[in-house]
Amino acid sequence: MNGSFSFPDFENIRGRFRISFLYNNCQQYSRIITKDASRYFVSVKKDPNYMSSFATIYQPDKINFCTGGNAVLSTTHGINMNYQWYKNNVAIQGANLATYTVTKTGTYKVTVSNTTGCNKTSAGMKIYGPPNAAVTVGGPLEICPPDSLQLTVPYALTNTYQWKLNGVNISGATGNEYYVTNAGSYKVKITDVFGCSKTSPTKNIIVICPSSSATSLKSSILKGVFQITPNPANDLIFITGQDEIITIVNLFGQTVRQITNAKSESCINVADLDEGMYLLK
Repeated sequence: MNGSFSFPDFENIRGRFRISFLYNNCQQYSRIITKDASRYFVSVKKDPNYMSSFATIYQPDKINFCTGGNAVLSTTHGINMNYQWYKNNVAIQGANLATYTVTKTGTYKVTVSNTTGCNKTSAGMKIYGPPNAAVTVGGPLEICPPDSLQLTVPYALTNTYQWKLNGVNISGATGNEYYVTNAGSYKVKITDVFGCSKTSPTKNIIVICPSSSATSLKSSILKGVFQITPNPANDLIFITGQDEIITIVNLFGQTVRQITNAKSESCINVADLDEGMYLLK
């Protein structure tokens, strides 16, 4: 061991004494001096866990928080120690105390350093916030029965789900997805394993159906009378079907193209049509 150390004069005292000091910045040593009438006995012990004791996150009272709540993380407070907290391995601006209040889900850790440049980083600790209640909609917020529209929220094995229509629980709608078949205001209440609940924003679904003739055409397509490729198209479409007359109408029910004497396989140029949705009959 390099360096020199000065100790008080023990000429007139007897007994056993312990003196602790830092060596090589990051390692703490304890020197035990035992003196009798005429001799000194010295032993030196290294403490490899010196910095680790400062960079350990204590188990908090809770590892989760509900909507509007928080969880408090803390580590050992030391003189001349610097702290930097991290969320998901990214430094949190201004989080430089021995404690940190968590308000967002994530994995947290702390790096502790002293004035001599020694530092130690704790293990990460996962903190859970309220469940994610963001609804993904599988298309425009409109349906035309008997079609349906899929609503989905993120899945977690330990969560429970309850979908609501106009504020009333939908019987049996207890999964992370729901298929809407009627107009109304839909939302879902999610409860996690800690008992925290969160309700999604409302999705207002309306019913919009084309005219009766167009609706019949749509049913015919679903039954496989027509096959159209490519769909959507920019110029040419190829139609396979049995009808001798093929009519293309827009969503207002207006005829925009009609082909007579159609064959079982027909090619139609639609490059001149405005961009939009059309139905075939």
